[in-house]
Amino acid sequence: TNEQPFRGTQPYEAARNVVLLGVRPDYRRVPNVTLQKLIRACWQANESRRPSWSLIIGVLQEVLDDIEMEKRLEATKIAENRKEVRRISDTTRGRTDNERERSKAEKDRDSGKPSGDSDERGMQRNEDPQNRQPGADHDTGIRGFFRKFKR
Repeated sequence: TNEQPFRGTQPYEAARNVVLLGVRPDYRRVPNVTLQKLIRACWQANESRRPSWSLIIGVLQEVLDDIEMEKRLEATKIAENRKEVRRISDTTRGRTDNERERSKAEKDRDSGKPSGDSDERGMQRNEDPQNRQPGADHDTGIRGFFRKFKR
């Protein structure tokens, strides 16, 4: 909460209130419930009921891990939302996932890269090289690229 406990109270008076009257800082405004429980445990009047340093460190590490996990989860949700917004935007413009894939394959073909459905020889995946039609136009991939210059 970034608030000073016992604010406005002299240190001697605060110590007396804690020891003699059992006054404790208000930890209910701490946003993390695990930290609230840890604070309450650390302020136990009976010393034997207070957590050990190793337990305190373990709990604090768990809290940090939870915070990191929440951050990653939030980042994942943001990325998924952006992806969904792009999909909706493309759909409203009339582009489907298949059209996006075709567009990407065309860009790859134009840049000389093999598309996702062909290999570096310009052959469609699962295509048998002996079943190619003689004289058929196979202008994809590296061989297709060089064929353009032989004609």
